[in-house]
Amino acid sequence: MNPSDIRSMTLKQLRATRKAMFSAQWMLSLQTADATVRTTAAQQMLAVNHAIVTLENSQLDDIRQQLIDNETDLTNAAQTLSDALTDLGKVNTVLSAITGFLGIVGKVAQLMV
Repeated sequence: MNPSDIRSMTLKQLRATRKAMFSAQWMLSLQTADATVRTTAAQQMLAVNHAIVTLENSQLDDIRQQLIDNETDLTNAAQTLSDALTDLGKVNTVLSAITGFLGIVGKVAQLMV
């Protein structure tokens, strides 16, 4: 994949994650979670939004090499996250996948996570 496609794929996954985190199903799943999990979910939602804004505002030339270097990890983490988002009832699994994906995205663009 070329760097532009990698960035597009990453943004697409981040937007899908944000959409899932605003869904009624996710909110219902969080109602039965303890306060620590709900806090973590809120922090992850902010981190996902921050990652979207950061990648959208990054110049492709500035992150080109990082995208290439992390292509495999980004692709694998995006697939893991996509799989996790199919069952929003498994809150901890979803949060773990989000954390992993954001960790890789953070290697491409500076995130305040």
